[in-house]
Amino acid sequence: MSFVLRGFDDARRLLSGRDWAYLLCLLVPVALYGLALKALSLTRYAQELGFWEVLELLRSDLLFDAGYAALWVGLFTLFRHGHGRAAALVLLHLTAVLIVVIETCAFQYLETTGTTLDYSVVAYYLSTPGEAAGAVSSETPLYAWAVLSAAILYALAGPVLLLNLFAGRDASPLPEHVPGGRTLTRGRFIAASLGAGAGVFLLRESLLPVAAQGQAGSVSRSPVSNLIATRIEEVRMEAAAAEVEALNRLSDLRLRATPRTRKRHIALIHLES
Repeated sequence: MSFVLRGFDDARRLLSGRDWAYLLCLLVPVALYGLALKALSLTRYAQELGFWEVLELLRSDLLFDAGYAALWVGLFTLFRHGHGRAAALVLLHLTAVLIVVIETCAFQYLETTGTTLDYSVVAYYLSTPGEAAGAVSSETPLYAWAVLSAAILYALAGPVLLLNLFAGRDASPLPEHVPGGRTLTRGRFIAASLGAGAGVFLLRESLLPVAAQGQAGSVSRSPVSNLIATRIEEVRMEAAAAEVEALNRLSDLRLRATPRTRKRHIALIHLES
């Protein structure tokens, strides 16, 4: 019993109460923000589905949020002091902002076009910023900008402001001194590795699509997972296409008129969404 209690006490000491509060104040709102946007999308594309079918469509989002949280718990356990903690903290907020932006853009893109935001679309708009700016300004309502701005501001400064407001003291996750923080013990290393490993595993599982029928299947992946998965699929398709050799090359083929050729007018109609 004493061994179990000692192990529990060691696990509790892996992160300070301030670290746990800081992470929860950032990770929980970011996860709820993404789930709220997904729920709004499902009200349009999965109106006739039951509870378990809707829960299955939320599977990727739940796995992504759990994996993202586990990854950062592991990293905060590993880097408790100094430059490592500072770098981890900056990366935490930058990735949170990126997730919020991707989820908002994916929601608005789905509302506007009825299709999911995949890697090819993002790559195209990044290569043509002028066209992207015109499309965004013409299709994005004012309330979407307000919601996105508020979400970004919270992802940047929300946890510090919230904890300072309710805790009444400095809530920065960069303490001046952490007892034993400079020494990486075997227990902390194992715990950090398990947390990071579990996070990577859950994030990988979130890439798997759900075999759902109809339009609801298009929103089965979380927005970030969908970008990563479509990029992986694109790379695999390009690699497979590079290995294919044409059986009959048509480079020398020529079309010539004959006495029996009937000339016709041809109209080419090109539709662009």
